[in-house]
Amino acid sequence: MSVLVTTVDGYRIYTSSGKELTSLEGHRVECFTPGPDGTFLAVIDRHEVWSHGRDGEWTPTAKSEATLTAVVAAGDAVFAGTNDARVLRLAPPGALEPLAGFDTVGGRDQWHQVGSPLQVRTMTATCDGGAVLVNVHVGGIPRSIDGGATWQPTLPVDDDVQLAPDPLITDFLAQQDSMSEDEARALANEDFAIGKDTSDLKAKWYKKMTKVLSDRTVARFFHIEEKLDAIADLALAANIPLIH
Repeated sequence: MSVLVTTVDGYRIYTSSGKELTSLEGHRVECFTPGPDGTFLAVIDRHEVWSHGRDGEWTPTAKSEATLTAVVAAGDAVFAGTNDARVLRLAPPGALEPLAGFDTVGGRDQWHQVGSPLQVRTMTATCDGGAVLVNVHVGGIPRSIDGGATWQPTLPVDDDVQLAPDPLITDFLAQQDSMSEDEARALANEDFAIGKDTSDLKAKWYKKMTKVLSDRTVARFFHIEEKLDAIADLALAANIPLIH
């Protein structure tokens, strides 16, 4: 396993064997995300989207006069967000075209600046690529289920949240208004499975940690972790609406 860290001077690759590698030196690299067909995408030098192919090479894919703040792939479609709260879609040959539907999403007139300028902060898509979700600071999370042609708000504008690429959350936000019985069942079962996997993982590490630390110390560690998890869960609960 490797960890990739983006910087203003290329990105670093830290491998599980302890090696540190560098790539794209001399370029500002941001917003790593999986792309179509096993590729990876990134925002380069704030105005370009590059693609990392199966051959291991980076290739410029598109360029925009706008300052880019995020990029996401939904199936074969590629979307980019900007620092003036717009969304662009990649169109051949290498053009990033603005999506007029995002400019007229309901509630946009209530978006406002707090601290940093009004902008697209993060983007993600559901596992099947059927929905795209865009976190606007401060403007809630609009979503599109038709390739970016139209957009609908999902959360109140002033719910200041960060959009994480968590499939469980993004799938829920995409389906909350029209969830079928089968989709609700699948969502619930996935939630239960995540809880079981988390519990099993904690039990596994408890055994490992108590081989070198006292049970009291390890128990205290997990007690603190549970309190931190509870804080995060409370924030999520406050910002994620109930199933309609």
